[in-house]
Amino acid sequence: PIIKNELAKPEDLKNHNGINYPLVLKGINKEVIHKSELNAVKLDIRNKEELLKAAEEIQNNFTKYNFEVEEFLLQPFIKLKHEVLIGGFRDPSFGPVIMFGTGGKYVEVICDTTIKSAYVSDNDINEMIDSTVIGKILKGVRGEAPCDINKLKEIIKSSAQMLIENKNISEFDLNPLIISQDNSIHAVDIRIKWE
Repeated sequence: PIIKNELAKPEDLKNHNGINYPLVLKGINKEVIHKSELNAVKLDIRNKEELLKAAEEIQNNFTKYNFEVEEFLLQPFIKLKHEVLIGGFRDPSFGPVIMFGTGGKYVEVICDTTIKSAYVSDNDINEMIDSTVIGKILKGVRGEAPCDINKLKEIIKSSAQMLIENKNISEFDLNPLIISQDNSIHAVDIRIKWE
């Protein structure tokens, strides 16, 4: 469920006519992992004027921290309902492990995650979802429709399998994996660290 992406060099942004508005603009530099800490993500951009203004703001924010925008990433803007995290890494004692929980920029503050061996069964995946607050919410509460839990389980399972099969991946995260207003699931930010 990877969302459509378009890369543009800063000097080419003024000629953008790819992804339709509204869109999201992210400043990219290989040294910058958490773009939100540099205020390098601008949401719900509705026209060319807003796009160029957002790009200028991101470039100024990068400059404050002695970084340069290498490229801009453009994505369709999706009205989000929830953000989840699916990640994995290689633990020295337990081998490959998979993580699931509340995602987004507050993941470290909210601390609603669970970790299991990447050799997960369907039952393990159910337990992972059920053991988190976000998992309970995604199943539907207070009259809200549930998200596509089966699709979410598939993503967890295939992410675990990716880590098992690719020994050169030391860690990865899909954060956030957006659950949209219509309860569809979209990967909007993916990070992979290679050994």
